[in-house]
Amino acid sequence: MKRYRIIIIGAITLLIAIFIGFTVRINMIFPNAKDVTYTSDNPPIIDGLKITPVDYNVYTIDEYREKSGQQLNMREETARKSRIVVMTIELENVSDKVVNFSPSIFVFLSDELNAHNGVTMYSSKDSRIVVVPDEKKEVRLQCTLGSSMVKESKLDKIDSSDISLVYSFYPKRLRIVFDRH
Repeated sequence: MKRYRIIIIGAITLLIAIFIGFTVRINMIFPNAKDVTYTSDNPPIIDGLKITPVDYNVYTIDEYREKSGQQLNMREETARKSRIVVMTIELENVSDKVVNFSPSIFVFLSDELNAHNGVTMYSSKDSRIVVVPDEKKEVRLQCTLGSSMVKESKLDKIDSSDISLVYSFYPKRLRIVFDRH
């Protein structure tokens, strides 16, 4: 009986050592992403486009419908528990080639709210923007945040939280941060 106990303890110890070894190895191969933050004062240049955050507004669904003229098919209860963030960015083509911009970006709110979602173009007829060399364009993006992402009690805190666009997650987390209102 004692012999089996020693074999089992040895096997468990070996498994724990293997698990720790793999964990350390994976963390050495794939370290945490480095956080690189950009603002309107130091905008990033991504694929030949200088992307400058201009402004953002947070709307209730009713305010958004009124402002945009778009009808959203949403139950009233869901609409009451949702907000739409509309962000304005300026795109400037600093390359000598025509650049297509299609938003493959995520919106992140402050660490306190810890919410995120993908963005789409403000106008549903635009799926991408073409920017010729030396041209500047203002583009509006939107993101819907519902109760599955932000607690209903914290919906009113979205407007005062840090809002950032995240372009890349690894090996560098590229964040474009909007100035607070």
